[in-house]
Amino acid sequence: MESPLNIQVSSSVLPENFISSIHKKVLSKSPETMITINQMIMELQTTLSTKELIKIFIRHLSSFIDFDQYRFNNEKIEIFIENNSSAVHTCCYDLSLNQDHLGKITFSRIEPFDGWELENIENHLASLVFPLRNAKEHEKLRDLIEKNQELYEDSLIF
Repeated sequence: MESPLNIQVSSSVLPENFISSIHKKVLSKSPETMITINQMIMELQTTLSTKELIKIFIRHLSSFIDFDQYRFNNEKIEIFIENNSSAVHTCCYDLSLNQDHLGKITFSRIEPFDGWELENIENHLASLVFPLRNAKEHEKLRDLIEKNQELYEDSLIF
């Protein structure tokens, strides 16, 4: 049975101590989990590449949650890993920040996801939203610079 879930994060509803509130909610159950989340957050801050962010995120999340397949896509890229299994249970999240769509991520597997797993996925996703937004803004700026460079070079020809 497919049960899509959505996560929409708005900075107007996020507490100032956003990261620590995530830890207090669920992840403080285990010190190892908290350390791993902190490591993931720090590692997510090292790149402005959407592909790299998703790779980092999936690597960290897969140490907590088993899934057979995942797919991330937005208007620019699609990243997916699928295996030969017939995954029938999915959880799907639309990621947005201040009504800016950042992408959609879907996890699939043969067995249903339980409440603890869904809560952990959602808490991990909350740590991914801001780095994704930063990557999207960086990509927009890079595209604008490239377009301006092309226009400048075209103007030199005449």
